[in-house]
Parts: sequence; structure tokens; C-alpha cells
Amino acid sequence: FHMNPNCRKYFKMDSTHHQKMIKKMASSEKLEGLDQKQMTDILQIMALVTEGIIFSLLTGRINNTYDELLAYIEDVAEDVITGYKIRKGVQQ
Repeated sequence: FHMNPNCRKYFKMDSTHHQKMIKKMASSEKLEGLDQKQMTDILQIMALVTEGIIFSLLTGRINNTYDELLAYIEDVAEDVITGYKIRKGVQQ
């Protein structure tokens, strides 16, 4: 998926898909207090984490279930958001 140029276009920072993701993120209580640039930073971090998981699945390094991976990604996202807010001094 991520290696296909037709799919990769959705992950470009100037894509319509990217803007839709930022708009959706802006409605999240967990991301309250973050501006668009900060949400873009978090989106980029989570895209890289997700790509790493996909690569690990494709190469057979992991074989977790979808639900296990989803729970892991949700935990990582929570930690990334919390850590980002602490580092940037964003009031929670």
C-alpha cells in the first residue's frame, strides 16, 4: 500500500486527504489546544509508526492480529500526544 505511488499521494502534506485528516483531528478533545502545525507533526509521527508496523508485518517480523495492532497504535498515539503536549507546553 505505502509503496504504491497511487496510494502514497494520500500521505503528502499538501494532499486533500491530509487536510481532511487535520480537520478530523481538530475535532478531537485529545488534541485540544494544538494548532494545525502541531497536529501535522503528530500526524507525521503516527504515519511513520504505522509504516513501521506495516513493514514489520510484510517482512514477517510480527504476526499480531488486527485488534492487537490497533490497540498498540492507540496506545502509541496517546503517548505521542501526551508527550508532545508536555514538550511544547500545551495546556491539557
